[in-house]
Amino acid sequence: MIVDAADLGQKSGTIQLLEPEQIGGVSFSTHQMPLSVMLDYLKTSFTFEPIVLTIQPAHLEMGRPVTPAVRRAARTLAATLAAML
Repeated sequence: MIVDAADLGQKSGTIQLLEPEQIGGVSFSTHQMPLSVMLDYLKTSFTFEPIVLTIQPAHLEMGRPVTPAVRRAARTLAATLAAML
């Protein structure tokens, strides 16, 4: 499972599961390589299908603080995933 910020044109703090066909056009702010390249590597090197969950950031500029909406979304997502274990 990959969880990261992605600009999907949604309201800040929106959590979204990406479908494989959506990944090519998504803008990720912290990756040097396209996410699609990393997912292709994972699919061919291991025997699982990666899941990509995203949180819509308020902004993509480096060095800016995380907004309250994004912080709440991250905490909600972490609690939800922890409850599934």
